[in-house]
Order: sequence, then C-alpha cells, then structure tokens
Amino acid sequence: MKTMQGKGLGSGLPAKLRDQINNPLNFKPLTADLAHGYEADVLADVAKAIVAADRDGALTKAQHAIAVRAQMLLNAFAKVGVVALIDEATGYQQIRDPKALRLLVQQYIEDEKREWEKQFPDSYYDELNRIYGSKKLTKTSTGAVIQNRPQHFAKFTRSYVYHPLENGAVLEELDRINPKINTKGTRRARFHQHLTQGYGIEKLKRQVQEVLTLIAVSDTVGQFKKLFSKRFPAEEGSQMDLLDD
Repeated sequence: MKTMQGKGLGSGLPAKLRDQINNPLNFKPLTADLAHGYEADVLADVAKAIVAADRDGALTKAQHAIAVRAQMLLNAFAKVGVVALIDEATGYQQIRDPKALRLLVQQYIEDEKREWEKQFPDSYYDELNRIYGSKKLTKTSTGAVIQNRPQHFAKFTRSYVYHPLENGAVLEELDRINPKINTKGTRRARFHQHLTQGYGIEKLKRQVQEVLTLIAVSDTVGQFKKLFSKRFPAEEGSQMDLLDD
C-alpha cells in the first residue's frame, strides 16, 4: 500500500480511502505474530483508483503495468466477489459461508456453453490405458482405428479430475447444468465446455496435470490411488463412491 502514496498512483485517492490505507486493521494470524491488514473492499477501491488514474493520464509508463493488473483484478471481482477470492487465496474457504462458496463456484462456470476445445491430452488416455492394462487403440464399428477410451475412463476423470475442484462443489454444479439425458449417461456437452475460459479452464488444466503426473509414476490403478490419497488427503474415501456412479 506504500506504493499508493507515490506520485501518480496516490494523486486520485479519495480522502476516505487514503485514511483506510494509512490506518490498517490489526489482527493475529493463526501461525504468526500480530499483523496488519485491510477490509476486503479496500482492495477493490484501490484497483478502481489506479484504473481511474491511468485513464486520466496521471500514471507514468512504469506504472501502466500496475493499472493493467488492477483492471484484471476488477474483472475478477465482478465475476466472483473480492471476499471469495481472498478466502480462496488464504485457505479460509474451508470454513467459509455456503453463500461465499457459491460465489466461488460461479467463477468456474460459464453462463453459456463454449465451443468444444481439446482439454485432455492424448497422453492422459494413453497413460490410463497403461495402468489399466488395456490397449491404446481400438476399432469402431466402421473399422476406423481410434484411441481407446472406455466408459470407466469417464468415471475416473469425474472422480480424480473434476471432483477435487472445490471439494465436489464445482462437479455438483456441472451435474446440475449439464445433466444426463438418457440411461446411457449421455450429456448434451462435455463438462469443460461449461467452465470459464480463464479461471475454470486454468484450474482444470492444473488438476489434469496433477493427475497425469501421478499416473505417469504409477504401475497400476491401485498404486495411483495410494499416491492420489497422499497428494489430496481431503478426497480420500470419496472416490470409490463416485466411480460407482
């Protein structure tokens, strides 16, 4: 916040906001000594002030990059809410009010279905075939040779890729907006088509990479599950139920 007092950035600060910056709140973190902080709304107000100063030409060239990041923050706040973002960054979401969790889930979900884009690399399915002991390729009824992706791979992905996103809250919302439409379990779209291009897809990609890394160092499905339970202890005990869906 000291940066806000400098030339350019500090020029457009309202008196009330300047007073808030100069008088931080005192609090005691769980694992540290006394610290200083601010109400969550102060961050949004500061971001607005920076963007306004840039729009008025009050910033230097070096400070323009700060304005770009401030605008990115404002865009995120508009989607999910500043309090939910801070809770997620600090881990406070574990004891967050359900309404705040709902705001966070909304950041994952796109209002309208996106066009299909490949989100799972071929190596993901090749490695699944390896640990399951199945062939990498299979033939369709027309004789075409394609990558082997049996139905239990979809259940695996549901359990180990989608369910860990906010401890099942995102998966629950995806099930709601993209339900099964027949007894075969067919859905109108892939789950990832309902994820936001920025936040949701990036979280998905990160989880896919986490799972792919664990698969790559596993010789069997059982070994993968043991490694997964160590990497994601909060998920332990919930995966088998999901695989039975």
